[in-house]
Amino acid sequence: MKRIGLVTWFGGSNYGTSLQAFALNYVILKLGAECFLMKKCLTWRNVARLILIRIKRNKLQNIQNGLHPQKERKIKQFKKLHFKSFPQRIGIIGRALFKRDVSTLDCVVAGSDQIWNPYYTEPYFLLQDINILKYSYASSIGVEEFPTNKIKLYQNTLSKYEKISSREETAINILEKLSGKKVFKVLDPTFLLSANEWNSFAEEKTLENFNTNSPYILCYFIAENSSYLKNLKRIQERAKIHRIVILPMKPSHFIIDGEIIEDAGLQDFIYLINHANLICTDSFHASAISINLNKNFVTFLRFKSNDKSSQNSRIENLLFHYCLHDRLYIDEKDLNKDFITPIDYKRTNLILQKDREDSFAYLRDIVNN
Repeated sequence: MKRIGLVTWFGGSNYGTSLQAFALNYVILKLGAECFLMKKCLTWRNVARLILIRIKRNKLQNIQNGLHPQKERKIKQFKKLHFKSFPQRIGIIGRALFKRDVSTLDCVVAGSDQIWNPYYTEPYFLLQDINILKYSYASSIGVEEFPTNKIKLYQNTLSKYEKISSREETAINILEKLSGKKVFKVLDPTFLLSANEWNSFAEEKTLENFNTNSPYILCYFIAENSSYLKNLKRIQERAKIHRIVILPMKPSHFIIDGEIIEDAGLQDFIYLINHANLICTDSFHASAISINLNKNFVTFLRFKSNDKSSQNSRIENLLFHYCLHDRLYIDEKDLNKDFITPIDYKRTNLILQKDREDSFAYLRDIVNN
């Protein structure tokens, strides 16, 4: 059996980060390979810094930023249950052991999400100093303007890959120039699972006594944005849905008038989306999962158009590609859009079916070769 290493983000308060890692791991296993979620080899300085951060972290601050202790515990338990990984390696001896771990693999895949965003990434996520076959799957840069001080790093690392792919159309030209290679367009990993597979996943929900019979709008916002509350109220009035369910990620989300769920796990997140009458979000993955489950949703743009580190392009790419650009709420003039009538998903599902076939073929090629 082939052994594949997966380098991507997992954990934290953002549900999409963990779900994309789970989905890619799940599909690699489904294709007949063994998958290992890789952990970066740490220096002792790294360890000391992490200990200091944990000491300084205030429990209330964690809760207000979407990381309730019960939610964190559920996500950690999920990782133990669903992933294989090598032990955490630390220091000089750890570096030698890390290289030994890597040598037992057939290849390493740099996974999805914004692991290649030039404002967040580091050499490890570009697979620098990993000297076996290297691939990427749906690796995102998240921006349209690339900082010149990062060009050398990307050129030196990406040129050593066997195959590169991204989930965003806008990233392809940039990555082809940096790598000197053809870059393939593939799906975000969460799209690789069918709606039925996600529904089965959600059957392991941990929420108790949640009423799905009463209609509700599910709110899942990543950013702290003063306009969200005002826009939400307008959409709520038009939808005539009085019940609001909030998955809070920032302090201002706690002032939204509704049912606040702080301890939802990953299965609960899918369950809540699947039973909502309308989803209001600024999250790429909440939008993607809403599309996959054929749900009615509205996506707010998180960044200002003149922000150089804006990640709006990935959501715009997603919605335009699936003929759902009318689900974008940019400013007040968008109140004239019909967010209330359920979306006709026939055309979208045909596009998604073809994209899924192409993306599976790309991954199958990695596993087989």
